[in-house]
This record gives sequence, C-alpha cells and structure tokens, in this order.
Amino acid sequence: MIPFGFGVVLDGKSKKRKGPTPESKLQKALIEYLKLLPWVAKINRHNVGMSWFGASQYTKGRPVYFSEKGHSDLSIEIKGAPQIVWIETKAPGARPSGAKQRAHWEEQEAFLVRKRASGHPAFFCSAGEILRTELLRVRLAAPTIAEMVEGMRGQGVHPSTISAFTRRMRAAFFEVPLGKKLGATA
Repeated sequence: MIPFGFGVVLDGKSKKRKGPTPESKLQKALIEYLKLLPWVAKINRHNVGMSWFGASQYTKGRPVYFSEKGHSDLSIEIKGAPQIVWIETKAPGARPSGAKQRAHWEEQEAFLVRKRASGHPAFFCSAGEILRTELLRVRLAAPTIAEMVEGMRGQGVHPSTISAFTRRMRAAFFEVPLGKKLGATA
C-alpha cells in the first residue's frame, strides 16, 4: 500500500471521507434557512485554496487561487443595508487537533475579527440555533422553525415538503441526526 496523494492509495483503498461532511451538511441547511428570510439579498459560499486547471498529460496547467486563507464559508448580503454577515461554519463539537488545524482556526478567527472591526457581524456557527441567536443579536429578523412552517402551510406548500424541511432544520438547529425524533434518546 503506497500513498499516492489526494487521499488515494495505489492498492485501491481510499482513506478519504465518502459523502458529505457534517460541516457541509450544516452549511446546506443554513443556506436553505437563509434563502427563506425576506431581508437576505444574496448568499455566497466561499472556497479557499488552490487548484490546477488546464492540465493534461503533457502540461502542468495553471494554478487558480480561490479566497484568502482564513476566509469564512458563507457571506450574506442584506437588502437595503451596506452590511454583510460573515459566517464560518464548524461541525457540531469540532475542535482543532494538531498544530496545522489550530493555525487554520486562528487564520479564520483573524478574518472574522477584521470583519467585525470594519462593522460587519462575523461569527463561528456550529448549529442553526447559534445562527438564529447571532442574527437576532444584530437586530435581523430570524424566525423560528415553527413560524416558517406556519408560513409554508399558509402558502399551500405540500405537507411532505414541509415534513422534509422540518427534519433538515431540526438536524441543523438542534444537532439531531436525521431520522431521529426531537427529544428521543439514542
């Protein structure tokens, strides 16, 4: 078994995670929630790092760099206000392990500190309820899941769609695994 890079090993066994990470699941649910808020003008998801484009078996291609180190995962533009909300999502219960990860978290915190210093709300978020609390703290209307469900019912949204929405939001807001009922023990 010889390591080959990008989580691939030559004997065909990969150590790379398959499927979405807990952080990406949270991001998806938060984006879905934010899309329903009337004061949100635009939601941006940001990539950080570098990738090679135009590579072939004969050429290396060219490097394309994405956002600066430490850049937050999401930014929200607010209608009628010169304010952007910056959100760095973290998997529930995530902690940095190792010097490299600690340095990365420090870069992310430094980015958020710079944004706060320029007058923009910026915070770490590991659950939807944290997002809602932070939005309310900066005086932005953030409805509860129950209020959103009532609004969906009032608009005639199909019950199965409402049920699926509620499950995803509960998983993000209350860190309840999908398929588990709120209040049920493991």
